[in-house]
Amino acid sequence: MKYDNILSMLVACLITLIVTLYVVDVQAVLDPPFLLPILNSIFLAAIPFFASFSAARLFLSVGSGPLLMLGSGMLTLGSGGLISGWFIGNAGGPNVAITIYNSSALLSSILLLASEITLSVAPAWNPFSSRVRSLVTMYLGVLVVVGGIIFCDTSGLIPPFIVQGSGPT
Repeated sequence: MKYDNILSMLVACLITLIVTLYVVDVQAVLDPPFLLPILNSIFLAAIPFFASFSAARLFLSVGSGPLLMLGSGMLTLGSGGLISGWFIGNAGGPNVAITIYNSSALLSSILLLASEITLSVAPAWNPFSSRVRSLVTMYLGVLVVVGGIIFCDTSGLIPPFIVQGSGPT
């Protein structure tokens, strides 16, 4: 019940803020240089990282392969969301950021789909040491692939995602 009151107060504060900003009709634009990276870190990375951590803990206790793929997919999405925001201010920033995030989202969706498909097929993994090794291997593999996407994108091996004036490639 205590959390319901806190949630109600947060929603009331948000509605008050929205109405106040609408009534005041502020014309000033506030765009600090680190706003997008910080927002990406909070909203596009923190939530998937939390889901990845939860899936890893559950995988270690239960040993189900789909949980491993679920956690890996969330780790991929969180890593892409975290890194993409920090590239937005660099040269070619929007292209680099969009390519990193969209590629990570694609890989994440493939892993999540594989998790769903194998949910009814995959048996539980028995030895705990095998679970730890599988978890570390899969999570490190995901981070290496996301790092490869970042490297290829920043070095120009991946074509630009959006050509200004022409649209997506």
